[in-house]
Amino acid sequence: MAGRPRLPIGTFGSIRTVAVGAGRFRAPTRFRDRDGQARQVTATGSSRNQAVTALKVDLAEQMRAGDTTDAVNAGSPFVLLAEAWLEDLRLDVDGAESTKEVYERELRGLVLPAFVHYTVREVTVGRVERYLKMQRATSYTRAKHSRTLLSLVMAFAVRREIIPRNPVTETSRMKKPRHTPKALTAEQIAAIRVAARDWRTAEGTKGPKPDGQVRDLIEVMLGTATRIGEALALRRCDVDMAADPPRVHIDGTVVVRTGAGVLRQTRTANVRPQLGGHPGRRRGQRSSREYERGAQCSFKTVARERTGRGCR
Repeated sequence: MAGRPRLPIGTFGSIRTVAVGAGRFRAPTRFRDRDGQARQVTATGSSRNQAVTALKVDLAEQMRAGDTTDAVNAGSPFVLLAEAWLEDLRLDVDGAESTKEVYERELRGLVLPAFVHYTVREVTVGRVERYLKMQRATSYTRAKHSRTLLSLVMAFAVRREIIPRNPVTETSRMKKPRHTPKALTAEQIAAIRVAARDWRTAEGTKGPKPDGQVRDLIEVMLGTATRIGEALALRRCDVDMAADPPRVHIDGTVVVRTGAGVLRQTRTANVRPQLGGHPGRRRGQRSSREYERGAQCSFKTVARERTGRGCR
């Protein structure tokens, strides 16, 4: 004879009540926890109904205490799945905190408004296709970010066996628009240098006088083709003026993190670019780039040394 079928995880069996004394009742049942173990759970009350109600309250607390995804299924609101994915993302020790913040911000700003009223199973290939085409009508970058985030969320649902396949992977590919790289002309560079030199030097300008950092930062960016965050994150040990030509190790960037302020973030990869310091080098002309493991040195940036403040 076949045995009694197992309870699904996160559910409980029949509830019965037993009188245990004058005006006292106990309601026991079996609850299958998220670790697969079936455990006996009981509650007491002054009446049969009160004992059953107290038991159901205890069971609800136990179910809420489990993993968020335990309560998510194909019929759950898409918002619950998104929140479960964010919870899983925060537990990822390998991901950069700034990247997690960007993902959460873009998920709430780009994806959730479009799917807030759908269940997980209602996020179909057709609906995703229409959504991405609407995003593409605004911009390619917006559509690309939306596709990436939605695919991450739905892939998470597949891994948790909530849905059998990821509908985002079945959508048509987006064609990247042709882009012609643009470079500053000599006249534009000269105008930028003049603007940096004259910044806040006009007669009657209130506030502290410029110390030349803006001018120097622009020269560093022009000479190394670094982004502004990379230039601000440079440390003394990243600059080798004895080399011919002088070389700069790009080993991090400056980020703004919620609750922590401005921080210097080291690259998550174990490699970093090494750029030759040629004045006027344009982005895309990094012919002298090499890769090597980052050397250990002070986290104090050059900009912070000059001002006594800045990123940590």
